[in-house]
Amino acid sequence: MSAGITYSPLLQVSGLERTAHRMGDMRDENITNLVQEETLVMWITGIVTLLFTLAFLFFFFTIYSRNRKNKREARAEELQKKYYNFLSELVSGESSGGMLSMLSGDGETTLTLSEADIKNEFNRAVLKTNLMDLHRLLAGPEKGKLREVYLMLGFAVSALKQLGSKNPFKKRDAVDELAQMDIRDAYDSIFELINDKSEIVRDAAIQARAELDANPLTMLKELEFSFSPWQQSKVFKQVTVHSQISHDSLQYWLSTEREDISSFLLKLISHFHWDDSIPELLQYLQSGKQSLRMKVIEVLGAFPSQRVKDCLLDALDKTEGEENIMIVLKALSAMLTSEDQNWLIDLMQTAEKRVTMLVAHMLQQSVDVRAIPVADENRKQWIQHAINLKTAKL
Repeated sequence: MSAGITYSPLLQVSGLERTAHRMGDMRDENITNLVQEETLVMWITGIVTLLFTLAFLFFFFTIYSRNRKNKREARAEELQKKYYNFLSELVSGESSGGMLSMLSGDGETTLTLSEADIKNEFNRAVLKTNLMDLHRLLAGPEKGKLREVYLMLGFAVSALKQLGSKNPFKKRDAVDELAQMDIRDAYDSIFELINDKSEIVRDAAIQARAELDANPLTMLKELEFSFSPWQQSKVFKQVTVHSQISHDSLQYWLSTEREDISSFLLKLISHFHWDDSIPELLQYLQSGKQSLRMKVIEVLGAFPSQRVKDCLLDALDKTEGEENIMIVLKALSAMLTSEDQNWLIDLMQTAEKRVTMLVAHMLQQSVDVRAIPVADENRKQWIQHAINLKTAKL
């Protein structure tokens, strides 16, 4: 052993301990990494397996659903042919023996309904659809036979229950169905639904009431919601085509505060050409709301008389705005004479573009407006444009 170097067993032991600790730490770290890798592999394997399982289940469900749907469609098509033939033979045969005997095959029909046709929900739905479709196409006694079948098979009872459904689509379908079959027991319930919280139900109920109510305009007093243009068109069609409406039915319209209802009734006054309504119209012309006054003026144009003309001329003097002035002039157009040319010429010289063109068009029927002196070059072009438009229409 060289001089100056002292061997210490304690230092050797300390170095060995540090080495052992480092090896232990490395071993623990390796074991931890190995466990983490195995856990990660297990998670990946599980996720992949789950995805494959979900994909398989989705594929299987898709095939099953498509196959089930195809079977239902094929079954429905088969039932439709059967029910169409049955109903066609039923309505074309003699029913002197009673509809019940014909349904059971005791009459002249060769086709009958089975227990499944009467009790199975799917079969009944297909049967009812065919019955309703055929009912829309027929008229006379045949239509009555189908209604009798509808009642005997209990479809009316089911539809009446659906009127109380919370599902607005089922409720709407029930209203349409009962109205088509003219089930009088449903009248009161259907009439009340004009104020249902669902708009699609209100639409169906209003249309049904217009068809079924002897005096459909009474519903206008009961409406709590807005009377939409679609609803108005359905009621207007029924009232003008199928109902006998008198002027007395409309006398309350002037006092209503609802412009949608008043506007609708104005259309009826114009359509039925009720001369007795003129005093009420003229009264409203003096005191009514501006927006509704203009609609009243449009209606008054359908009642040409000196009294109406004087009122419209007075209204013209008090009317502002290009659009409103044009409405009054159009209402007056059928009542103007040669005596009105001077003030029309003055109006043409001072009015805005669209009014100038309208007046020029009106004057052109009796006067050559090109010969009228006009200082404003733009106004000359407006007048010429009005003449060209009229010539093009001719």
